[in-house]
Amino acid sequence: MIDIDQNGRFKVEAFIHAGRYTAACKNFCSHLAGSVQFLADFVPLRGVYHRTEIYIRPNRRWAACATNDGLTMVVLGWPIAEAEAYRADPEGNFFKTLELVPEFAERVRAATRAERFTGAGLPGYLRKPYGPGWVLVGDAGYNKDPITAQGIMDAFRDADSVAGALHDVWSGRRTFDAAMSAHHAARDAQVLPIYEFTSQLAMLEPPPPEMQQLLGQIHGNQAAMDAFVSINAATMSPAEFFDPGFLGPLLAA
Repeated sequence: MIDIDQNGRFKVEAFIHAGRYTAACKNFCSHLAGSVQFLADFVPLRGVYHRTEIYIRPNRRWAACATNDGLTMVVLGWPIAEAEAYRADPEGNFFKTLELVPEFAERVRAATRAERFTGAGLPGYLRKPYGPGWVLVGDAGYNKDPITAQGIMDAFRDADSVAGALHDVWSGRRTFDAAMSAHHAARDAQVLPIYEFTSQLAMLEPPPPEMQQLLGQIHGNQAAMDAFVSINAATMSPAEFFDPGFLGPLLAA
């Protein structure tokens, strides 16, 4: 049996997560201090536009994109420390945030809200993905903040890896425990860099000084900018990008 998490990631309907990301997986993320938290809210609108936009402001982030039935999904994120203040007036705080980009707020105010504001909680974790008679793939076994939008990619990767492992089991090449243990180790080795990178982004705080310096060096360097964006596109691991052997020559070019 493959136990796939039923949290709505594959539904057509728009959704958001409000999550808490902790260092609970001490064996893997012991250097992540404290917790990484954010609060998000989502609302579907009719009549905004049909393209994707992303905005990042101090302690705030939001995005909008076309979704089903002619609707536009607007997702907004606040730090979890401000949760109570936000929940006291969701609509007022929603528009207060959007007013950081007046032109965008004007378009949203001109649209029609199709449904109520929606929020949910979802923790980050790395679980042991197998046991007697069961295997976890995708969000069931490993989950992170959706800010890097790689959940479906994670599910496909896990499914492919588990399929190969089970083929070895059923063909008699390896025992179930040996095959699943190898899958587990390979998964963690691959996902830990993006888990940590995502957790840093989810804080909605300014990057550390060394990251700010690096981003300043990347700005205007097309090859470096393309490579950095590839992290979010899941075509390059943060471990590969931040490797001095890769980044040094790229910035020196």
